[in-house]
Amino acid sequence: MSRVETKISLVRHGLVHNPQEIFYQRMPRFRLADEGKDQARAAAELLKGDKIAKIFSSP
Repeated sequence: MSRVETKISLVRHGLVHNPQEIFYQRMPRFRLADEGKDQARAAAELLKGDKIAKIFSSP
């Protein structure tokens, strides 16, 4: 019997630009800070080349 390996990656959003520290959950117009964009790029680089079968997202 052959062995099947499954890799599960958990990725969180990057740092959000929120200088007033508003509780912004589900509010529009909040964007990633420059640092958050760098974090997203780094996550993409780590996942690049992986065979991704499914992606799940919360609201």
